[in-house]
Amino acid sequence: MAGARLTLAAVVLSVASCGGGLSHAPPRRPKPMEAPPSVAVVEVAPGVTLPEVASMNDDARLVGLREKERSKDFEGAARLLSDARGRAAPSPEASCAWAYAEGRFAALAGNHPAAQKAYDAVVQASEAQSSGCGLAAYARLRAAQAAARSGQWDAVIAYAKAIPEDFLLSSERAVAEGEAYFAKGDRAAGAALLRKMLAKEPMGPRWVDSSAKVAGALVDGLLGEPREGAREAYELATRILVSAPKFADVHNASQLRARAAELLKDPALPAPLKPDERAKEVQGWLDSGDAPRAAKEAEAAFREAKAPPCKLAIVRAQALAKTKQPSDLAWGDAITLCDTEPELATALYGGGKASSSKKPDEARARFQKLEERFPKNRLADDARLLGAILSRDAGDDAKFSQMLLTMPDDYPEGDMRAEALFRVALERMRKGDYAGALVPLERTLSLGLPARHTAVARASYFLGRVAEEAGERETAKKRYERVITDFPLTFPMLLAYRRLAEQQGGRAAERAFEAAQELGGDAPRPAAPSLDPSGVSRAARLMEVGEIDAAKRELARAGLKEGGELSAAFGRLFSKVGAFDVGVALARKTDLLAHYPNGRWRAAWEATYPRAFDDLVRAEAKKNGIPVSLAFGIMREESMFVVDAKSVANAFGLMQLILPTAKLVAQGTGLPFDETGLKRADVNVALGTRLLGQLRGSLGEARAFAPSAYNAGAGAVGRWRNERRGESFDLFVEAIPYEETRNYQKRVLQSQAAYAFLYDRGELRELFELPLRAP
Repeated sequence: MAGARLTLAAVVLSVASCGGGLSHAPPRRPKPMEAPPSVAVVEVAPGVTLPEVASMNDDARLVGLREKERSKDFEGAARLLSDARGRAAPSPEASCAWAYAEGRFAALAGNHPAAQKAYDAVVQASEAQSSGCGLAAYARLRAAQAAARSGQWDAVIAYAKAIPEDFLLSSERAVAEGEAYFAKGDRAAGAALLRKMLAKEPMGPRWVDSSAKVAGALVDGLLGEPREGAREAYELATRILVSAPKFADVHNASQLRARAAELLKDPALPAPLKPDERAKEVQGWLDSGDAPRAAKEAEAAFREAKAPPCKLAIVRAQALAKTKQPSDLAWGDAITLCDTEPELATALYGGGKASSSKKPDEARARFQKLEERFPKNRLADDARLLGAILSRDAGDDAKFSQMLLTMPDDYPEGDMRAEALFRVALERMRKGDYAGALVPLERTLSLGLPARHTAVARASYFLGRVAEEAGERETAKKRYERVITDFPLTFPMLLAYRRLAEQQGGRAAERAFEAAQELGGDAPRPAAPSLDPSGVSRAARLMEVGEIDAAKRELARAGLKEGGELSAAFGRLFSKVGAFDVGVALARKTDLLAHYPNGRWRAAWEATYPRAFDDLVRAEAKKNGIPVSLAFGIMREESMFVVDAKSVANAFGLMQLILPTAKLVAQGTGLPFDETGLKRADVNVALGTRLLGQLRGSLGEARAFAPSAYNAGAGAVGRWRNERRGESFDLFVEAIPYEETRNYQKRVLQSQAAYAFLYDRGELRELFELPLRAP
């Protein structure tokens, strides 16, 4: 929200300082990380202040910057900033920030000479001001990387040497300098730098390339006697083969390993990768997203191994499952091979799930064996739950109830206790036995779960339903009112409001909602942790220029921990500069959401539910006839506002569209529907809201199920409605057969409620009028 004040005792949002200047400056002797300039700060907790932060997209002198960034016109964005620096004569503070952002956009556009020039301007500004810019070290690093792209190796080395030793991204600096020496032909100097970096951070930036370079230098004798470094070279090459198989051929890892083995004069070397190493190699292919190659390598390794190890058997089964191939037999191999290993629990669980649809008896036996052999394993209670569901599906309701009702006693620390009790209550309520649901629902509240746990909210609501069905109107009323008070804007709260309005009248529900918002007050603030002010201020400057990952690392080094009011305050700052996913991540892990979004509490809610891409969302929602809050809710749950998000199912962008769907929705619009286009905010929001509008229109009076249709398809929703006509809406949602869709439906409505309350109160009416029965 441009110009808004954060109400956590007020965090003012505006431009921070950097410095001015445009000319190229020669690198100077490195000094400790420069202190950021003095900036306005505001106290957010006793003894804790935050610097001012502004988004360049809100600057009237940079009109059009937001649109160019959204459409990925990075060259145009860089040019706009360059022109503005020359035309608008900004203050030295703004000039520094604009120059840095110009360099970032130029680099994204591939114009590395222009990027280098812009970063030089930041360095020059820093050197020209006694207070320092706060970004000089970062500008030198980025200038070095830009110079490397242009082949200016001496400049890369000069930039790197001018960066102070205590620089947060010292590994990136070492990589830039080391690779420059390699490019100049000084492999010894480059390898020494990269070797030092790898010793400190083995999986650091460009570790594969660096490992190959160091291994080559070792076997060539550039870092001492070749035989003395041969073992290290052998291990580096092996690590590439095992942990990064996708890049092994590019870096000649096998040849390097063979050369190192020859130097070691060990007749057993180079040894074929051991079976456990092959397992890691398969995992590497899986991690890189190449499941078919992982499955192929796994099958080959499994055949070649005289005694396949447990881990190889497990990863083979996992790879087959990822490629949609039958994996129950492979899991059977894993169960046999892991019989004496702790990993047997994983094999039994995976094998049970793989057999559930076609071999339920085998699946139940596997789940039961897991419980018997590993009662303390974290998967044991999960196995109990799935085994019980299989018993129910086989018609043994008594076994189903017995297995689940005993779970809290058998697994007192298990995380599925509440789910087990609710499954029993749900089955009974769906059969009309509300009285039979009372005991498992009441027991849920005695499990000692956190007060705001979703299971507590769900059980509290359904206890109201049990009372209502029993004719205990006053008890039901009090329980619904308690849910409205204790669980602000959650799915159970929406259900409770609707039931209370139906039972007592709309005004009674409104009064309960209004009274709930008045509770809580301004509770005493806990003591806030002390943060390094220099790091905090530097993080603020980095936020403004788009260096989001570096800003996060600066805050972590400054002492910021996730959770609590301070974390939420920083979350709001990240959202202010467009890093909505980071903002939400910092803000959501807090108990502040236990209070309605009023007064002091509103800021944390706004950070958790930011208006990302607000102008786009509002325009497209209006065009497609859907509530703005619903569009926000879908976007938040689909991608958490990551513009170029890509799922394992190859869905892309903010609203996660797969290519075939995007192609259909885009017909007649002229919008692109390829991967590149879907990773543009303007395109994705336009197509996603259009799809959502079409789905809502096709559902008619069942539009409350639009989230389910968006997740599972309108066909699935239609099928469930035909099978369960007239079922109570709350039970219908809880019994959606796809677990992912069931949870998605509830999360989206919850997010929609938060967005409606915060920004579009009129849209709450639709949520307060959810159907009592599935249409």
